[in-house]
Amino acid sequence: MGCCCCGKGGLLFLVLLAAVGVYLWTQPKQKIEISANGWYGKGKMGKDDETIKAFKINVPEEKLSSFLLWS
Repeated sequence: MGCCCCGKGGLLFLVLLAAVGVYLWTQPKQKIEISANGWYGKGKMGKDDETIKAFKINVPEEKLSSFLLWS
């Protein structure tokens, strides 16, 4: 059993990974301009909804048991 870079498939994977890395590294960084009042969204400035609203999450116990580290 060889490593992931052995063979033609592994070499192709490494070349593609390197190409994507170079592409992402060389892209110009977009600067987000934030005005003095803190607004940076599109459209007109609006008031944020700061109310706290109750919510409930229902997850079956059998789904949660797969995440247990010990039992």
